[in-house]
Amino acid sequence: MVVISSDWREELTDRDYIQLFGQYHSRIIGITPRIKFARREIEILQYVKNAQISQFIAIDDDCRDELFSYKCPWLFKTDFNNGLDLLATEKLLQFINDKLIKIES
Repeated sequence: MVVISSDWREELTDRDYIQLFGQYHSRIIGITPRIKFARREIEILQYVKNAQISQFIAIDDDCRDELFSYKCPWLFKTDFNNGLDLLATEKLLQFINDKLIKIES
């Protein structure tokens, strides 16, 4: 399941999501709330709390200190210019495996 928390989350239409995510667009289950003056980290945590989600990670290419706390444990950072290329995807899979092992232990 995917929840969008990007700055453009309120600007895109269903058609945009279909174009961007192709066959995977149906896995998008929602968007995080826009909380005035709150960091993206807080918006994500609010969504997680409201949806009663117990395990999650966030993937973001904009990980400035204004958006996330330093060393946010559930944040996977991607490079703005490369996105989820092959190398980043391999690292993401390892990140997920590491986090799930820690959560389940």
